[in-house]
Amino acid sequence: MKAIDSISFEKLSPLVFEDLTLEILKTFNFENIQKESVKFDRGIDFMANLYEKDLFGRINKQTWLIESKFYQKERFSINILKELVDRYKYIFRDDAKLLLITNSLLTSVAREYLAEIHRSNLIDVRVIDGSELKDIITSNKSIHLKFFGNG
Repeated sequence: MKAIDSISFEKLSPLVFEDLTLEILKTFNFENIQKESVKFDRGIDFMANLYEKDLFGRINKQTWLIESKFYQKERFSINILKELVDRYKYIFRDDAKLLLITNSLLTSVAREYLAEIHRSNLIDVRVIDGSELKDIITSNKSIHLKFFGNG
């Protein structure tokens, strides 16, 4: 059995999926990861920083607002993307980028909406959907073992 075949998101709960998201953020070198508390929940699960070097060796700090969206049965809805964009406007971090991590697959309507957002250059939104998420998990043995066992 391939490692990717052993990944079954149905075995997870929404809280465990958030833990999985946190591990993935750490894997991609996000720093200063802050989990939003239930008390002060602004609709974003995490805020984090990512430091990258530009072409000239200068380090740039990026602020990311991250939403972890777990679906038990239902499919991904474009409304989630629209809500995420609205939350971004509410939080109003001009320098922030948005990241949505979901176990579901993006619909063609959602992909078109993302393309429209990118064309307008209003907000930098990145989505990791279920298919890409499985690829990330299979390429990271420790995350695979922790959340899905040996497979």
